[in-house]
Formats: sequence, C-alpha cells, structure tokens
Amino acid sequence: MEVDEELEFHMTMAVRDLVRAGHSPDEAQRLATERFGSLEGWRAKLMNEDTKRDVRVRRADRWETFAAEANRLFRGLAGAPVFTLGVVLTLAIGIGANATMFGIVDRLLLRPPEGVEHAEHVRLVWQEQKHESAVDNIEFFSYPAFEHIQNEVPGFSDVSAYAFRSLVSGHGQDAEALRVGFATSGYFSTLGTRPAAGRLFVQQEGEAGSAPNVVVLSNALWHSRFGGSENAIGQTMLLGGHQMTIIGVLPEGVGSLQLERVDAWAPLAAMPILGLGESWKSNRYMHWLRIVGRVRQDVPAVELEQQLTQALLSNERAMSEIESQPVVLEVRGLTYGVQAAAGPEEATSVTVSRWLAGMSVILLLIACANVANLLLVRGMRRQKETALRVALGVNPGRLVLNSLAEALVLAVAGGILALLLTRWASALVRTVLFPEMSWPDRLLDIRVALITSTAILVTTLIAGLAPAFRSLRVDVLPSLQGGHRAGTFQRSRLRAALLVTQSALCVLLLVGAGLFVSSLNRALDTDLGYDPASVALVELPLPRSTIPREEWPLAVQTVRETLQRLPQVRSAALTNSVPRWSTTAYDVSVPGVGSGPAEKQISLVHSVSHDYLETMGLQLVAGRFFSESESRSHLAVINESAARKFWPGENALGSCVVLGDQVESEPCNTIVGIVADMKWRGISESTQLQVFVPHEMEGQTSPLLLVGMSHPLSEDIGSLENEMRQAAMSAEPRLDWTTVRSLTSVLSPDYRSWRLGATMFSAFGLLALVLASVGLYSAISYMVAQRTHDMGVRRALGASRWRVARLVVQQGVTVVGAGIAIGLAVAIGAAGRLEGLLFEVAPRDPVILAFTALALLVVSALACAVPALRAARVSPMEALQE
Repeated sequence: MEVDEELEFHMTMAVRDLVRAGHSPDEAQRLATERFGSLEGWRAKLMNEDTKRDVRVRRADRWETFAAEANRLFRGLAGAPVFTLGVVLTLAIGIGANATMFGIVDRLLLRPPEGVEHAEHVRLVWQEQKHESAVDNIEFFSYPAFEHIQNEVPGFSDVSAYAFRSLVSGHGQDAEALRVGFATSGYFSTLGTRPAAGRLFVQQEGEAGSAPNVVVLSNALWHSRFGGSENAIGQTMLLGGHQMTIIGVLPEGVGSLQLERVDAWAPLAAMPILGLGESWKSNRYMHWLRIVGRVRQDVPAVELEQQLTQALLSNERAMSEIESQPVVLEVRGLTYGVQAAAGPEEATSVTVSRWLAGMSVILLLIACANVANLLLVRGMRRQKETALRVALGVNPGRLVLNSLAEALVLAVAGGILALLLTRWASALVRTVLFPEMSWPDRLLDIRVALITSTAILVTTLIAGLAPAFRSLRVDVLPSLQGGHRAGTFQRSRLRAALLVTQSALCVLLLVGAGLFVSSLNRALDTDLGYDPASVALVELPLPRSTIPREEWPLAVQTVRETLQRLPQVRSAALTNSVPRWSTTAYDVSVPGVGSGPAEKQISLVHSVSHDYLETMGLQLVAGRFFSESESRSHLAVINESAARKFWPGENALGSCVVLGDQVESEPCNTIVGIVADMKWRGISESTQLQVFVPHEMEGQTSPLLLVGMSHPLSEDIGSLENEMRQAAMSAEPRLDWTTVRSLTSVLSPDYRSWRLGATMFSAFGLLALVLASVGLYSAISYMVAQRTHDMGVRRALGASRWRVARLVVQQGVTVVGAGIAIGLAVAIGAAGRLEGLLFEVAPRDPVILAFTALALLVVSALACAVPALRAARVSPMEALQE
C-alpha cells in the first residue's frame, strides 16, 4: 500500500508540472506514464531497490562481523606474544623439516634432471653379469659395446654415450680445473635438451676422426667467465692444452644425469686431448662410457631388454673371439629411468633419505600434537569468554570456525617462516651431505611450496580440530558463575593422549639417531689397515700438459722432491692406485700350482715406490719392503689374504707370483714381504687379494703422489692445498694444474649414508625432544595453576614441599612413561627394516633403547621440575583464601 501511495504521489506531481509547462491534461498523463511506467513496473522497481538495499546491509553486517572476528583473533594472538611465537616456531620447525626432506627426496627419486624432455621415454642402460655365483650390475661400457647397442637395438629411436673427465682450462695463474663431459653427437638430441644460446653438437663433430675443437659451456661457467654475454659464442678457450671454439651454452641447471656438476661438454671425438690416443675406439676392455637411449613409444620394456641382451651377447662373443675362449658370462641388458636414484641397486644414502623423509613427517606430527595441546590449554583458559559468547547467541559452528581460523593463521605464519628455514637448511644439508651434486638455485621451488601449503592445511586440521570441537562442550552456567572452583583440576584425556603421542614419536626419532650415531662411530673407528688421516693425494695431469712423454719421470721426480722439502711433509710415495678411487686388477697365478682354486685369482696389483709403506702407515707382518734401488726389480709384496690363499699354512716368502699375461721368458716376481690386509674398496667390502710391485714410470699415464703429512688432515685441507699446488707448479712450470686433496675426502663417500643418518636423525631427534619437553612443560604448568587449591589443602594438612613437588613430577613422568613404552614397542618392531643401513650395530641394541628411554625420562623430569617447584612454593593460606 505504501508503494502505491508513493507512486500516485509522484504521478500526480509529474502531471501537474507538465500541465503548467503547457501540455494538455491527456498529453501530460501520457508523458508521465511513459516516464514512470505502469503501476506494476513502478512497484517492482521500488521493491527491487528495497531488496538491493537489504542485501547491501546484510553484506555490510557480514563484513563488519568478519572484521570484528579477525580483529579479535589478531588482538588475541598479539596479546599473547610468547604463546604465538612458540606455536609459530614449533610449526615452522615441523613444516620446514618436511619441506627440506621433500626437496631432497624429490631431487633424488621423483624429478628427472633438468634438460630432459619427456623423461618417461628416456632410459639408462645397465648390464647384469652372472659368473658362477656372483652377480654384478655394471653401468659402464666400452665404445665397441656402445656400437653394438646402437646398431642392434631398434627399440631405441636414439642412443648416445657419455663420460666425464677433469681438464685444465687456462694456464699458469689463470688455470682452473673443470669437469668436462665427453658425449656422442646425438647426446643432447636424445635427451631433448635445447641450447640457451648458440647451438649444440652436429653429427660431423661427434664422429671418430673429426676435428675435436668445439665445446659447449654450462650456464654457470658462461656467466662466471663471460658474464652471460652472447659474444662468448665463437670465442676460443684453452682446454687441456688445446684451443676449443665455444659453439653454445646449455640452459640453467643442466648437468649430468647423475646430478653432478658439469662445466663444459666436448664431442667424444675430442678424447685424444686426454692423452689416450685412439685406442678407446677399439678397446673392448675399457669400460668407461655410460649409455642413454630414447625408447620408441610402441616398444614394450620386455622387448627392449631382450634386444639389449642380444646386443650385449654379441659384444661378448666378439670379445671371446679375441681371447679364443668360449663365453662364460650370463649377460642381461637392463634399463632404468633417469632419476638420480634409479638403478638396479639403490644407493644407501638414497634409502636413508627415504627414512628421513618419513621421520620428518613424524616430527611434523609431534609439532601438531604440541600445538594442539597448547591450543587446548589456551581454550581452557578462555572458557569463560567462550561461555559468554554462547550465552549471547553465537552459533556453535562459528566457534569451531574461529578455532580453525586461529589454527590456520598460526599455521600460515609457521609455513612462511618454514620456507625461509627450508632455504637455509636445504643449502646446509646439500653442502654437507651431498657436496658433489648440483642443485637448482631457485629462490622458491614450486613443488616445495606446494608441499609446504599441503603441510599447512594438514597442520591446521590436526592441530585445530581438537580445540575447535572442545569449544562446543562448554558448560555455560558454571562458567558464567565463575567456572569450576578456583584451583580445581579438570582432567583431559585428549591432552594426556597428545602428550603420550608426542613421547612415543620422540622415542622413534631418538632410537634412529642412536643407531646411526653408533654406526658412524664404529665405521670411523674401523681399522682400514692404513692411516688415511695424514695422507694427501696429488695428481699430476701429465698427459694433458706440454711436457714430452720421455720427460715425465724427471718431472714427477722433481715435483716429488720439492714436496718432500715442505716442513709439514714427512714422505711422498709414487703409486698407480688409490683406495676407493683408482684400482688396477690382474689375474695372479703361482707357477707350479696345479688346477684348483689357487691356480689363478683376480688380485689388485699396486705399483708403488719404496716409501709407500711409511707414507700409508702399513703394517709389515713378515719380510721387508722394497728399497729405493729396487725400482726395476721383479719383486713383490703381498697382503695376508693373498698369502693365506696361495700358500695356506706355508711361508710365502721367497715364492713367486705371475701377474697377468706375463710370458714365460720373463722372471716371476719374488715375494720379499707380507703386509697386513687393507680395506681397499670400502669398509663394508670383503678383503681383496693384493700384490705390491716396485713402481716404474714407463707406461704410467697418470702418475699419482701420496704425500704423508706430519699431522692429521681434515677433508678440506684449506690453505695447504694451495701451498702444495704452488710448490708443485713452481717446481715444474709446464704443469697447467695440480690436483691436491686429502685422502680422507676420497674415502668420505663410503661414510656418507651413516653420516647422513646420524646428522639428520640427531637433528630431528633433538628438535622432537625440545618440542616434547615444551609441550609437557606447558601442560604441567597449566595443571599446577588449576590445582592451586588442591596443593594448598595438601600443604595445610601437613604435606611437605618435597611431596607436593614429587606429585607434580610423577604425574608428568607417568604420562611420558606410557609414551616411552609405546614408542619402544614400535621401535623394536620396526627396527629390523634398518638393519641393512647400519654398520656393526644391532637394530634392537638394548643399550641404545635403554639410553633413549632414560634420556627422555630425564628430560621430562626436568621439564616438570619448574612447575613442580612452583607448586611446592604454594602458600596454604593464600590457596585456601582463593
């Protein structure tokens, strides 16, 4: 009715104005109707305006309500800075640990290397060899074997080979050692890699016999040496003593498929600059190439491996024709993806990384349990406020949303801080535990950001749901009347369950830390048979220098004498092999021994100078070592295992051994000494048969110097490296470069899995211990505050301070004890899965389990100590007055 009256009023006024303007009454009525429309249209218009106004009002009310709730939430968090900071740091630790480990696992197991297009169709080639009862998985092939695969495996649309060597770029003070990849011309097209600038190899540049004068730079070397200028294309650079023309640059992050840093790439035809001549093209025994192929989409994996097996058998038959012997090996071709961890045998460090990823999830659960406990305590302290809001008619669903919103805000703040921690922690873990791997230098990895966002949501739900639903069970009337009697203890099964869960999960991390720390200590204490701690390795790149081959012995002797004059050097020995790094093996036989297991055995043969024994710290068991004048003598020193193998129960001194294909006209090597066994290939490997012969420079392509120091060296020998390099290059100015490293760094990969486990499990365990103790401290503190009245009554009835304090500690330790029992049961049940990752440590070691339980009990007692002392100081009169 009001709408109709308003319409009639406006119509009447419009008609009056039109009549006054000179229109007739009928015309004025018609014009007014056209202006305002029909009665029904005007009514709808007015009602629509009312509806819009109501919607705007409701929207403003909702926004005002939202702003008020947000303001209340942020004021509440800002008003409790200790609580807010503690929760944010706790979540940052849990989320950051997960993001850090996900980045490592993603790089090793999930993500293909940079520069590989459609990685699901690219496969690395392996060879499985079975000989008697032994099975070997081999990833390196000879060039003739590559040609067999290239020609006889139609399942590959493209197949390429590659290898890596160190070369010196520049000369003198400007020289630097580069890691150079040598690849066939189709390598980058096989992977689908495109250049960032210039071009990549063409077919003619990769053929054997072509001019090896082109090089492709990595993106990092391009920027560090040429400032990222495209003018670098077409320039020349000195590489291994040869002028190479720069033809292209790879995209950022592209290195090897094994994720190792590669500074430059050259065609395989450029191999002669390494001083190897042309023998690599026909030598079937020179296994040095990795092979990668792109599979045709219509070829099944089974058919591809059958084709590979036939090609490898063809290569074995060609080798047997050379040897005039039948094929005795059972060969099988295998293919695997290009992810760094792909292969027939997963590296121990990768397996440990999988475990650590799981442990990081446990750490996140501990953090969530801790935060949920803190939010529960906070909710109980705000019980009266919550009751008042319910009494004023606030929807219970809004209380749940408010609790979840508070958890979400804290989780987002923790996630943002976690991303910053992740960038720092990831760099530290990568540098310390995976130093040889290349990692993309991104400010923020999108996959890590996604996993962090997921962790934030999961954290919000886990940590926020319990306090949210707890707010629905508010007893309004007692709370508004003053709550429960001041100081009365309110038990919470949920809070106790969270504390038990934290303790149980903490036990798992601490047990893992104890097992890996014990493994690392035992590995480091293992007697290798020599002393690597005070030995440095010096490599002289003579084949890649301008020194004529006939002058190599004099150059090596000059460098050796110069290094021996350094004050911190006690000896310097020549050798052709280094533990875990360079090895030569021959068939060793004993003249006069008939058929049987000792007739011919594969043994490691080391060519060494007379001072090798002193330099390496070997123990002489019997006889003597070589003298300086016996460098050309047919003598030999063997290890104890060889003596037991060839002469069981007999004296080997004075006997002879024949090395390799030594002809009958040459005298055999007379044994003059026996040394203790050395763990050559790693501390987990079985002892090898070893023979030492006097060193001769003739025929040595890469002479090595082992330098014994007067003091132990760390893995990074620091300034000593530059000092020794400068001394060597000053003694022989024609050397472009000299590689100096500690022998400990050469052996370091052998300990990496245990060091990785010990470091990360210990870090996670310590963080879990801190989080669990903080959670326990907060819960016990709140309990003490609730039980003030109870404590006062006990004190008034004659209970001593010590008894009150013991009661508080006992309650906290009881809860933790239940968690410890559960954690130990789970650890004992799951420990067997760690057995293959440990070194001489039982996965259920009772000492480690007992120490873990004791450590957690002690920490929990200390966490309860402060609240217990506070309870003991409660005044009976003040408590009763409350």
